[in-house]
Amino acid sequence: MRIELSRFRVKPGKSARVDEWLKMLNERVAECVQTLDREQMKLEVIFREIVDGIDCLHWVSIQGDEG
Repeated sequence: MRIELSRFRVKPGKSARVDEWLKMLNERVAECVQTLDREQMKLEVIFREIVDGIDCLHWVSIQGDEG
């Protein structure tokens, strides 16, 4: 099993694009789950944090071993 935590800064001026992307993920949950299944991903969580005007995305993922 592999567990990862990653953080990425959103490029300046791209916050609206992130809003659109997160909205699309929420609207297409069934397709996202199918993708996670193919990737043997047990859990993937994306959350956003804005601190002192800096917009960041955080990913937490757990990928399971097959067998």
